Formats: sequence, structure tokens, C-alpha cells
Amino acid sequence: MPEAITFGLVCFSSLLVIIDPLAAAPIFVGLTEGMSTEARRKLAIRASLISLVLIAVFAVAGSAILKLFGITISALRIAGGMIFVGMGMQMLAGSGHGTEVHQGSGKDLAVVPLAMPLICGPGAITTSMILMGQAATWSTRLAFALAVLAVMVLTAVVLSLAPRAVRLMGKSGTEILTRVMAMILISLGVQFVLDGLRPVLMEVLASLR
Repeated sequence: MPEAITFGLVCFSSLLVIIDPLAAAPIFVGLTEGMSTEARRKLAIRASLISLVLIAVFAVAGSAILKLFGITISALRIAGGMIFVGMGMQMLAGSGHGTEVHQGSGKDLAVVPLAMPLICGPGAITTSMILMGQAATWSTRLAFALAVLAVMVLTAVVLSLAPRAVRLMGKSGTEILTRVMAMILISLGVQFVLDGLRPVLMEVLASLR
């Protein structure tokens, strides 16, 4: 049992650092500009639940799924980066995140880009697959499951509370925050693409030697 508790704490801290709901919160606010508080809360909960399911699926059968479709972690990073860049460009241009858009595509927004790749990105997928592979007993597997659940609950709470802090900034402050978060989102997307390309380029260079 002490081993399971220690492993659970490792799983919780690892996933919490990788997912980083505090960093995701301002991006969530920027993407959901114009939505009501209730709509944002429901969206945060739905995105967290979808992320929970995705992490569970990849933890149990991630290697088989990626192998079946011939997908690498590098490809996931590049795809996630492209999504981030696209959403960031829309935010920077002041389009694609108004109330009328969200009311028509809230469900899609919960899946992409909130659940994947913002919450359940390549890092979270890889970490969950590794941690699940290290869980050799039923007690450690239960500890892993509880850790994932705790991180997702905390993520939902953080995202739900984030808009309250933004309201204090006023309309001008929110617009500035949206533009800043757009730049961060684009930068994050570019970094994802670079991280995905790095191992590919390393393999190419190694083959030329």
C-alpha cells in the first residue's frame, strides 16, 4: 500500500506539471471570450471529462492505437502545434471566438483544441502511457486512475474559476489578454512543431553520416 500511495503521488505530480491547468486557464478564457459564465463552466467540465477519457484510452491502449495507424508521438506533437497556431491566428485577428461561434460549436471546442491538445496533449499522452506501463499491480493501477481523476477535477475547477478573474480586468483588459494569449498559443504551437520535427531531423542527419 505505501508503494501504491507513493506511485499515485508521482502520477499526480507528473500529470499536473505536464497538463499545467494554470497555464491553460488564460488560453481557455481567450478561446471562450463572449460566452456566459455558465456556458464556460459547462465547457470546462466537458473538456476535462473528454480529456479524462482520452488519457484513460491512451494509457490502456495507446501503443496499440498509435501502432495501428502508424502514428508517432512526433506526429502528434506536430498536429497539436498546427491546431494551436490556427486557433492563435484566429484569436489574434479577433475572429473565431465570438459568442455566435461558440453557441454553434461549443461541443467541437470542448474536443479541439481544449481537450486535445490543450489539456490532453502529446506530453500528457506519453506520460500516461509510461506511468501505466510502470503500474505492475492492481493497487498501483488504482493509484494511477485516482491520480488522473484528481488532476482532471482540479483542471476543471481551475478553468471554471478563471473567467471570474478576467471579469475584474474589464473589456479592455480582456482584449489585451486575448491578444497576448494568442501570441502565446501561436508560440506554443510552433514549439510543438519544432519538438515534433527534432527527432525526425536527428534521424535524417544520423542516416547521412
